[in-house]
Amino acid sequence: MSVHRRLSVFGFVALAMASQLAWSLEMAVAVSGKGGATIEGNRPLLARGEGSVDTSFSLETGHWIFPEFSLSLFAATPSSLDPSLYLYRGYQGLSLSVLTGPRFFPSPALSIDTLFGIGLATTVDSGTTLVGLTPLLRAEARLSAAIYREFWLRIGLPLEALRQGATLSGYAGLSVALVYRLGVPKGVAK
Repeated sequence: MSVHRRLSVFGFVALAMASQLAWSLEMAVAVSGKGGATIEGNRPLLARGEGSVDTSFSLETGHWIFPEFSLSLFAATPSSLDPSLYLYRGYQGLSLSVLTGPRFFPSPALSIDTLFGIGLATTVDSGTTLVGLTPLLRAEARLSAAIYREFWLRIGLPLEALRQGATLSGYAGLSVALVYRLGVPKGVAK
């Protein structure tokens, strides 16, 4: 059998298998509040807060979410003061992340997700024109419940870490999202 014929047979089999996969498409808008801390070199760990508005778009196949693209508009408060009255400036920014992870127990009424991913954030320090591009790591555990037809309510526990120059900031919090889910996982009735 020639290489072209083998590839066409493989393509046909792959398409047939893909048509049997469960899938759903999700669009979400979320609001989150996080508490965290920032550290730099040998300075003490200083507390701060962060709030964000997120939009996301994801594709689920079977029990796996890949990819989820998330766009976030966020703002971080200035940190608390250390004994020498030093503090980290607040900042605002925009981030784009790509996440993936498993979906547990997909059903018509409830699902549990755990997502992990990476992203880039542009930040502007408060009171300055200093703009930065910084890498970030994200993780989130989420519980979604159907509320009306294709609309779901999602509660999440987001974790986030980002590095700005020599400073490292980490956040944990709570998010609430309204999700529109198109498509139904295979084996799940509407």
